[in-house]
Amino acid sequence: MQGVGDAETDRLRLERWDHDIHGPGLARVNGDREVLRYVGGRVATRAEWDAMSARLAAHWHTYGYGLWAVVVKKTGVMVGFVGLSHPLWWPAMIERVEIGWRLARDAWGFGYATEGAREAVRVGCEVLRLDELVSFVHPENVRSLAVTARLGMVAEADVPHPSCDETVRIMRLACSNS
Repeated sequence: MQGVGDAETDRLRLERWDHDIHGPGLARVNGDREVLRYVGGRVATRAEWDAMSARLAAHWHTYGYGLWAVVVKKTGVMVGFVGLSHPLWWPAMIERVEIGWRLARDAWGFGYATEGAREAVRVGCEVLRLDELVSFVHPENVRSLAVTARLGMVAEADVPHPSCDETVRIMRLACSNS
């Protein structure tokens, strides 16, 4: 499978994840309980977020693609991540490729998640030639569900979360690679 690297959109630089460069920004994003509301809600320790950052970098090494660090071109500030990854946290879904995003609260409402996710769709469908992309979204996360709708994703199923007493909505986008 062909690998990918950095990407750009009109307003964003999407940088291949580098633990040393992007880890501190991830700690900032993940230090906000509201940002984490629908992904467990618990602010973790710096060591836990450093481990997550290292896993993001390892995914790139293993698969040739992953979650990009989102940098706003106008300010040069890293505001979160967006991109493609295998949901290694969910063994039953590990073969699928997820479009994921998480942005700092001060970056909400500007369309950055949709802009970055559209580039992820382009790369997943056109460059990597995947058959489908999925997103796993808490059913009450209206902001993320709105992003999936703008991407043209449709609900596949509501299923139990693999590691907590929550529900996950699987959103799916079929790639047209004819």
